[in-house]
Amino acid sequence: MDILYNCGKLEVKTSTLPNGGFGVFATDDIKVGEILEECRYLAYSKAYSLFEDYRFWVNSKKENTAIVLGTGSIYNSSKEKQNAWWVGPSSPKIFKCGDIKITRKYLDSFTFFAIKDIKKGDEIFTYYGYKVKK
Repeated sequence: MDILYNCGKLEVKTSTLPNGGFGVFATDDIKVGEILEECRYLAYSKAYSLFEDYRFWVNSKKENTAIVLGTGSIYNSSKEKQNAWWVGPSSPKIFKCGDIKITRKYLDSFTFFAIKDIKKGDEIFTYYGYKVKK
C-alpha cells in the first residue's frame, strides 16, 4: 500500500503576510533537509487563469501544470522568507538542492522539504519563481 508522507509537524492557519489568506506553519522544530510532506496533484494541459496563482509546473519543460492537493497549494511564496522548496513528479528519487539531499518516497507527487531550519510556530514559505498577483 502506498502512503503519502507527512512529517506531522504542519498546521494551517492565518498567514503572517498581509492579504496572505492561510499559510502552513510548523508545530515543532523542523531541520534543514527534512521532508515536510508529499502531495498528490491534478494535472492539466493549460494554465487557466482561474488557477494562475495556485499552479505548479509538472516538469521542467513547462508543458503541463498542476493543482497540488493537501496543503501543497497553501504554502505562501516569499523570495526573502523562503525556508522550503519543492520538487515535482518528474524529479529523481534522490534529489539534490545545494548541500541538501533528499530521498523521495512516493515519486508521483510533489515533495516539499526544508531548505533552512524552521522553528516551531514559524510560517513555512516556498518560492513560486514569479510575483504573485493579489
